[in-house]
Amino acid sequence: MTTKISARTGATRTWGNRFAAALVALLALTVVACDSTDSDPNPDPGPGEFAQGVLFAFSAEGPDEETLFIGVYEDVPTSVDLSEMVEVGGEDASVFTIGDDIFVSDGEGIYTKYVVDRTDLSISIEGQLNLTGLGITGELGNPVAFSDTEAYLVAYNAGSAGKVVEFNPQDLTQGATEVIDFEPLSTDGWASDNAFVGAFRYVKGDGTIMAPIVNVDLTDFTHPFESQVFVFDTRTNTVRYETDARATGNSDRFRDIGDGSYLTFPAWYVSVYPYFADLPDSSGDPLTLLRVRPDGTHDPTFSLDLSEAIDGVLFINQVPFVVDGEVVVTHYPADTPIPEEWPELFDFNTVNTVVNLETGATRPFNALQEYSRFNPYGTVNGVRYISGIPLDLENGPRDVLVQNSIESYTVVLSTRDGSPESIEQLWGPGMDS
Repeated sequence: MTTKISARTGATRTWGNRFAAALVALLALTVVACDSTDSDPNPDPGPGEFAQGVLFAFSAEGPDEETLFIGVYEDVPTSVDLSEMVEVGGEDASVFTIGDDIFVSDGEGIYTKYVVDRTDLSISIEGQLNLTGLGITGELGNPVAFSDTEAYLVAYNAGSAGKVVEFNPQDLTQGATEVIDFEPLSTDGWASDNAFVGAFRYVKGDGTIMAPIVNVDLTDFTHPFESQVFVFDTRTNTVRYETDARATGNSDRFRDIGDGSYLTFPAWYVSVYPYFADLPDSSGDPLTLLRVRPDGTHDPTFSLDLSEAIDGVLFINQVPFVVDGEVVVTHYPADTPIPEEWPELFDFNTVNTVVNLETGATRPFNALQEYSRFNPYGTVNGVRYISGIPLDLENGPRDVLVQNSIESYTVVLSTRDGSPESIEQLWGPGMDS
């Protein structure tokens, strides 16, 4: 069943700009998974109601620009029909879910809430939350919800004070907690003007909201590079920073291990640092994975040095997902020539390896060889869906694949007219009650 909705126009964005931003670990549009809330996401369907609803977000190409569309379907769609979707935003827009409600951020502090009619899967606008008057100058990340009435937004302003805002997702009012101001991370008196929390990457822990801190300065190597995590404790309304010197830097996202903890790993450009500049002696290892516990602290009993686990690993390119205690690592092999400038690395091929997080045992990952990058989209009825970015970025299709196992995938949607952005189950089988 397709979505019935009247269109809402917005600005547009380009695929090329978003991809280029991702390559240098700057902000890229990412749709994030919903957090669990107090209400039952999977009640028995009422008369005439669909038993399942799936949100699908898509960036459609125009002559020079792209525009974000959303639709709600009975199951993961196998084709794209923009006439059955609604335009919801442009370059800075992002879409996320709380319970079975859909929220669209314009990137400037206005959040529009959409509700879904379960009898026909049509979408209607219920209201807006306007935070433009709070003086937020940094990027607002995705909200993290602890219940149907308690959610938080975090703005991490590099080099200046950030803010945490509580709001009520039901009535779109600010919550009981006042706006919390916090100071940015500093290391040995060094204000991290070039560091930011991975916006749109916040995750929920045990009463905490967490995100990896990323340093995007590729020229300043005079300060320690360590694994650093932003932690906001909702119970005390305080912000703290957790640091672990065993690893060098972070990617701009965690990977869910599946036991309430998260894997943090160096960004690709962090792993190339030692080849283009001398790191400070206090910096950690550029090829080490660490575990972040639900309270935001690093697990001192776990570290995995990929240079020891993977024979001949040179640089990390990405760590796309963890399945049943095993992680897939995309990396450059040891015979990769060291170029004069780091951007030239993109001219070389990568290889993929599966690594067991407990034993360090490895084996080749031979699936998805036709893609330059692949990352999780979302989960429907307990099944994970994966994005497939083609090797030929200009001419190849963007695919949505179902993950049958860590090494088996099936294409369910393929398009050359834009980019699938997200698949999220709103209600239905496989969701927690």
